[in-house]
Amino acid sequence: MSTVHPREGMRWLSGVAAVAVLSGPVVEERVEYYEVSGSSARELKLAMHVLGPKGAQGVLPLLSSVATTRWDVSWQTHYSLGEGSCAIKSFSTSVQVLTVLPKWPGRVAGSSLAERWDRLMQDVSAHERGHAEHGILAAKAIQDRVSTLEPARTCQSLEDSIKSTSQALIAKYRAEDIEYDRVEKGAVFETEDDNRPAWIASRGAMPLKRIPPVVADSELTDTDRKRASGTAEFETDMVQLSAKADRADVAWRRYVEDCRLQVTSVSAGAVGGTRGWFGYAWGSATSPRATKTCMAAETFQALVDQVKDGMCVAEERARTASVYPGVRRELRTKYRLEWDGWDRICR
Repeated sequence: MSTVHPREGMRWLSGVAAVAVLSGPVVEERVEYYEVSGSSARELKLAMHVLGPKGAQGVLPLLSSVATTRWDVSWQTHYSLGEGSCAIKSFSTSVQVLTVLPKWPGRVAGSSLAERWDRLMQDVSAHERGHAEHGILAAKAIQDRVSTLEPARTCQSLEDSIKSTSQALIAKYRAEDIEYDRVEKGAVFETEDDNRPAWIASRGAMPLKRIPPVVADSELTDTDRKRASGTAEFETDMVQLSAKADRADVAWRRYVEDCRLQVTSVSAGAVGGTRGWFGYAWGSATSPRATKTCMAAETFQALVDQVKDGMCVAEERARTASVYPGVRRELRTKYRLEWDGWDRICR
């Protein structure tokens, strides 16, 4: 069900030009459910692993999480033309929030399993609420920052400023989402057969702690904005490179089967990574690289070269933008591109 919070009032700001800014963003929230079935905690946990949303925030693309929240911010601007200048007449933002949660139609009220399920859903819902708040905070920060923009010589120039400002703030709050998932873990669903805690997802959830207020946008330095923009660009690069790596996964299997590949040894430090072929492709393997007699080998090598070249370019851009090494590592892991040999081969 979608809930829309009405626009309430206007706040007029003084300055070179009066900008009408709504007191808060319009928030549209929608909840979708996927159904699970089972008569034990283990069965329900397995159902969530199989049926839960794939590739959610902080989760590897092919794995499921119990729940996920996605948010997007949009904005609307009206301009006022003057002599040789363009100013913002009014500006508003809206946030679209989608939360996906599990639903257990077979729940029997009063049973011990139902009580445990209810506690789990309370914790998961509270955690997802934190992600929704990040989207709303992003919209509010955009309103506050845009309201301070001065008139420009052209409306196109002013529109470009609004776009770059908004994208940087969205990237900042998406980074908040990543950090929030890294810290806020812990919801468990105990299985009655072994009486040991079992993680219900790669990314767990726990009762929402009040996260400290984010740094006010007005306090952001140029480096902060550059880092936020660089983080967003790095994640875009990881999405594209992950798609190439997925194709390389298929090519690797064909390479091994069609070319009867046998890797006899791989140098120390070349193994590991989140894809089995990383060590072979870029380590000192004794088996030969692509040969003209095996088309699968040529296809595989072409793809891995594209992944390597793309990663080296993305890493260099991210370092130039002062993106934190930990953030880069988490994004590489999220898209199954983490490997301890990147620094060596990207020199």
